[in-house]
Amino acid sequence: MPTSPGNVLTSAAATVLPASLFTAFTEIITYELQANTYRNGESERQVLVSAPRRMWRYTKRLAPAQHALLVAFFRARSGSVEAFYFYNIMETSPRFTTDPTGVITTGRVKARFNSQRYELIMDNGSRGNVGLEMIECA
Repeated sequence: MPTSPGNVLTSAAATVLPASLFTAFTEIITYELQANTYRNGESERQVLVSAPRRMWRYTKRLAPAQHALLVAFFRARSGSVEAFYFYNIMETSPRFTTDPTGVITTGRVKARFNSQRYELIMDNGSRGNVGLEMIECA
């Protein structure tokens, strides 16, 4: 069935982000809302979504081997184009476990990178600081 112009199809996740690469992240939960503020200081707010938007910010110093693995994974997904699974270790059962095959659904999140850009800041040529964001896909 053809899609209308402007419709974006959701991508199917076919791979899992390696567990060794997401050991340190910050989870950000936001609700999209519309807010009107009036001159007298009153405001009206209306939530526009039924579920929050979850995002994870990943900041870590990487050794060269880890950096090579992350760059290869990022390029294989074409940046933010292709979705993938990763395990939010705070939601897995038992906690802090992952499944490299992606079969176990508890704690599994379908996500994509939030940018087409990959940045690495090198320090003394041995380790690099990388910062990426992942956003949950429906």
